[in-house]
Amino acid sequence: MSSTSRPKCSATALAVFGHALVVIVGIACSNSARRPIDPERAHAQSAPSARIAVNGSLPMTMFTLSKCTSAGDSPRVHAIVIRQLQSDDHSGEVHERTVCHMRTIDDGGEIGLAQWTYGEAAAGFRVLACEPLERQGRYVVSVIGSAVGSLEFSFDLSGHVSSGRDACSQ
Repeated sequence: MSSTSRPKCSATALAVFGHALVVIVGIACSNSARRPIDPERAHAQSAPSARIAVNGSLPMTMFTLSKCTSAGDSPRVHAIVIRQLQSDDHSGEVHERTVCHMRTIDDGGEIGLAQWTYGEAAAGFRVLACEPLERQGRYVVSVIGSAVGSLEFSFDLSGHVSSGRDACSQ
């Protein structure tokens, strides 16, 4: 059977054998090649709706968030993830490694967030992990929730931050 075809399932077979079989047939009838969507990477599949700005320098780095459509409104988010981008000298491939993860205390609710200082828990959020950011490091910050967006940024040798264009203007 090819990875794109699905086995046919009979609804009458489900009714005859009861509820316990529903789970078994449901698993057997699903496409095993499909993987569940990683909620932390779901932002990559959505149109950006959060504008992100980063400013400051090491160790005091501040992120400012707003909606793409209205600069004064705070986007509703449930997580912020920062990944370090590392280039492989031999292959040239870029690898990502999560260095900071902050999410809402209730793990699913969304809170309007206008500003966040790296490493600190914003009101209603908890920091799961936050490693120190590095001089000459390259990173991408992702905002995940009703509003989504990402921004690549880096630090120079003196620790000053610079960033690319925000997702709203791309």
